[in-house]
Amino acid sequence: MYSDGAAPPEEMIKHAIAIGLNGIAITDHNVVTGHWRRLSLLPADFKIIPGIEVSSAAGHICGPWNHW
Repeated sequence: MYSDGAAPPEEMIKHAIAIGLNGIAITDHNVVTGHWRRLSLLPADFKIIPGIEVSSAAGHICGPWNHW
């Protein structure tokens, strides 16, 4: 895990599918390394919107990360 989440990516993806979602957004703190690992865990019809949570003096700033 690359951030402070309580569940590993595999568990988050399984839970999302179990409740009927076909995708989720995941953010990590100050890194995007975890997104690449998560891509290998996905069923073909499941999507992850990658994001990043950047630390600042005023708190965290959350936004999408475009890797294309």
